[in-house]
Formats: sequence, C-alpha cells, structure tokens
Amino acid sequence: MSVSSYQNKVNQTNSQIADLMKRQVAERKKEVDLNSKINDLSKKAFSLKNLATFQSYQRQIDTKSKELIRVSAKVADFEKKLADKRKELSRNQDSLTKAIDTATKKRQSKELNFLKEKEKINRSELSNIRNLNSEIQRQQNIFENYQVPENLLTDDDVDYSLKELTELHDRINSVLEKLEKLGYGQEIIFDEIEELKSKSKKISKKDLKMMLIGKIVSFGMGKIDTDLAAQIFEEITSVDLTKLGA
Repeated sequence: MSVSSYQNKVNQTNSQIADLMKRQVAERKKEVDLNSKINDLSKKAFSLKNLATFQSYQRQIDTKSKELIRVSAKVADFEKKLADKRKELSRNQDSLTKAIDTATKKRQSKELNFLKEKEKINRSELSNIRNLNSEIQRQQNIFENYQVPENLLTDDDVDYSLKELTELHDRINSVLEKLEKLGYGQEIIFDEIEELKSKSKKISKKDLKMMLIGKIVSFGMGKIDTDLAAQIFEEITSVDLTKLGA
C-alpha cells in the first residue's frame, strides 16, 4: 500500500477513536447522573416512615439501578472498543512509518540514479568535446600547411552531371593508382577513397568534398603527410589549395 493509503487509515482510526471517546463521555455523564439520583432517592426513602411511600421510592431506585447497569455496560464496552482501536492505530502508525521509510529510500535511490546518470551523461559530453577537439586538431595537423577556401567547400551544393561523374571517377582512379604505387594499396585510406565513386552518385559536390576531408583526416592521419593529403584533395575535387608561407 502507498503512504497516502496508510495515512488515510491512520486518520480514519483517529476519527473513530475520537467518536468513541465522545460517546463514552456521554455515557459516563449518564452514569454519574444515575448514581446521584439513586443516592438522593435512597436518602429520601430511608427517612420515610410510610411503607407505601418507601416502596414507591424503592421501585424508582430499582429502575434507576437497572438503567445504571446498562449504562455502565456501555461505558465498559466503549472502553474495550477504544482499546482495540488504539491497538489498530498503533499498527497503522507502524505501517505508515515503514511505508514512509520505503518511499524515502526509493526516492533517494531514484535521485542517486539520476545523479549517476547525469554524471555519466556529463562524462560522455566531456568525452565528445575532447574527441571533437582532437578531431579538429587532427584536421589542423593534416592540412597544417594549406588553407582550404571556405567558399569552394560550401557554395557548390549541386549534384554531379553524368559527364562530371565520369570525370570524377577517372580522377579518383588516378589517385588510387598513385596511392598503390606509393604502397598504400592495403591501407584503409585506399578503400575509403575508392568508396567515393559509389557515394558520388547520391550526394552533392559540396558533400563529397566534406566527406573526402573526413576520410583523409580519419584514415590518413599518421599514414600520409600533409602534402600528399593536399594532392589527393586537389586532384579529386579540382580545388586549388593555398599553401601557407608560399
């Protein structure tokens, strides 16, 4: 059961106890009144000398005594019910305390898991930032002696014509031949550049240039030098790179 359910049971039991106590107080008041009346009748009866009047008072005393017995029984019954309700209240309060403890532990566990997940995400984001910085550094390193004209990378957002595709594939094949002669035929960079032939049918000229830069940076780093990287890029894209310090 939930905390609210146990709290409702505690509140309900407290309300029942309050009602029983109120009713018991009313019966106790009747009990006191009856005892007082019986005492008054007894005093008057014993002061009488007339037998008939005495017997009349005695009948009243008997009636009040019987009523007193019934009222006293009610008071005792209320006392028993109150004792049972107080035990029930104690059990409900114990259950409520346990439910609150359980709910608190669940909330704390949930908060802890949230903080752990947040920390994990933060570590992941930090790792991504580091990887991005590393990638930027790799790009800067492999093209460190050259400047890539930004407008030639971003303005050419059109698809290749059939003739241009044929010419592009010829240029890619020429680059692959050079790489093979230089001993890069078994390197990943060779396969990645060859893959551009199939990719070029589905992407724009701008996207192919960006993809080529990514492949050179990702698979050429540590394998080819900056001049060869520039030659590959220039020959495939027909973009002239500006050599810094030239």
